[in-house]
Amino acid sequence: MDAASILSLAVIALVAVFTSVTAPLILVRRSEQMHREDLQADYQRQDRIAAVAAGTAAAMLAVQRDMAQAMAIRDDRASAKLDLINAQAQSIHTLVNSDMTAARQSELDQTRAMLTVLRRVVDLSKARGQAPDPRDLDALAAAETRATELEQILADRLYQLRQVEADAVENPVEEG
Repeated sequence: MDAASILSLAVIALVAVFTSVTAPLILVRRSEQMHREDLQADYQRQDRIAAVAAGTAAAMLAVQRDMAQAMAIRDDRASAKLDLINAQAQSIHTLVNSDMTAARQSELDQTRAMLTVLRRVVDLSKARGQAPDPRDLDALAAAETRATELEQILADRLYQLRQVEADAVENPVEEG
């Protein structure tokens, strides 16, 4: 074998060894590079998804805040309307109580007048030496009982009226 053949064989062997060693290294490097590119693309995709999710969360938070503010305004308005209705109901109740109190007071005045008349009738009978009529005595007892009841009712109404007035001073309600 001549030197050229040996050199040729050496070059071929060297190329074969070089290719068998470097080819897998090149493939590994290329695989790693492709893997890094895939990971980088995946990270970028995840970043885009996270940005969209953050934007959506911020928008939802803003909507929730707006809804909470709207509900608070609605609650305030409803509360004000309920306060106004309560004030109107109190006014109506006061008027009705006032009318009822006046009616009871009138009944008490009439009962007291009736008591005066019945006492005079009973006294006249006794002054004449006669026994008073049992119906007059029954009417007198009933009138005294009714007068006591009416006085108690009127006292209770006056007490309740004072409580309503005190509550109105402590908890005023704006109208309108």
